[in-house]
Amino acid sequence: MSVIPSEADPTALINDKLKHAITFMVLFALFDLAWPKQPAAWWKLLCLLAFGGLIEVCQKMTGYRSFSIGDILADGAGLLGYLGLWVLYPGNY
Repeated sequence: MSVIPSEADPTALINDKLKHAITFMVLFALFDLAWPKQPAAWWKLLCLLAFGGLIEVCQKMTGYRSFSIGDILADGAGLLGYLGLWVLYPGNY
């Protein structure tokens, strides 16, 4: 989905930044499920943020998509949103 042409996006009706935030919130949850014995550590957040940056670089390289700092910020908002939910969930300390 990250590098398909914009006109081929089946989720075009949903706000782009919201899609980024939700996607990275879910990715962080999956990362936590993959390594359940480690808490929501900073290394997970940094890896996912770097992944978001790599996606933007790949989009720039396509020629029909563009690099967006706003998308990276939306990725970060989703990651922080997951951390906020993680802190609120009992038993995560």
